[in-house]
Amino acid sequence: MFHRNRPPRLTPLVVVAVLGCAVTPSVAVSQIPGGSSTNSQRWREEFKAAILRQVRPVIESWQIAWHGQEGTSIESHYADDGVLAPPGGAMIGGRDEIADFARSARRRVAGLDASMLDFDAADGLAYLSGTWNGVASDGSAGGSGRLVTMLVKTDGTWLIRSQLFAADSLSAPLLTPSAHPGRLPPLVQRVASNSATLKPGLGGKARRTSSYHELLTVLASLRRDWTRHDAKAVRKLMTDDATLQPPGWESASGSFTPKDLGHLLREYGSLNTAEQDFEYGGTLAYLSGRYYVEQASGPARSGNYIAVFRNLGSGWLIRALLFL
Repeated sequence: MFHRNRPPRLTPLVVVAVLGCAVTPSVAVSQIPGGSSTNSQRWREEFKAAILRQVRPVIESWQIAWHGQEGTSIESHYADDGVLAPPGGAMIGGRDEIADFARSARRRVAGLDASMLDFDAADGLAYLSGTWNGVASDGSAGGSGRLVTMLVKTDGTWLIRSQLFAADSLSAPLLTPSAHPGRLPPLVQRVASNSATLKPGLGGKARRTSSYHELLTVLASLRRDWTRHDAKAVRKLMTDDATLQPPGWESASGSFTPKDLGHLLREYGSLNTAEQDFEYGGTLAYLSGRYYVEQASGPARSGNYIAVFRNLGSGWLIRALLFL
């Protein structure tokens, strides 16, 4: 089920099952008299399809900007409080810092393309995971790897709220981090600040703040159960369709079992995380930051991680957990 990391195969952005679904309002079928779980699933897929049709042009325009076509800048696709993590680098916060990074990277980049392997959405927040592939300015291969993008809807416009890159090879110079990346303010401070001035569509202040603390509790349980090698407990923290990419391994979606996890967890020791970013969108939310994990054999691994959570009424569960 889980395989060691190898260069991913690019999948076109348009290849996803929900694309054929029709646009429909985001109404929970559980609120409709006589609504069945089958209908609920159908409505969810149709809702996701509607959101996907809204965010695809943003990603396509972002790719056009990386190809150097005039009329759009790379940084204009990011929210004012956007966060970007270059391969192997510290997280960069704010549109100005992202613009500095983009200007530096564009000197080495002739083009950057993205694929989509996983997608989910809620009111005001969307999650997209896949791969990136770059071409250097001299025409040579410019690197490739995994890419996770979170988009937020503000004043009716979708923008990139957070983006994490991972490279297949650390020797690939294409997306070298800034020499002096801006430090992100403490996360607790930013959660309190954003809660006071919420973006439209992202819920009430009290619900946002309580969700943040609920996510921290789930993540603490994950670290505890991971370190104990309690595969059943880890699996219970995840949705049935969860995507998991362990450190140094390829991702697996949905069908992995506690037995699969048991074999995997024996590869690791203690798991530690330091949270640096958070956003909330009703039934979807995420935490991201740095991780450090011991291995049963070999040196410890560290890097950036993102945990995407979903809550359909019975509590927050991990929808995607990616160690990049």
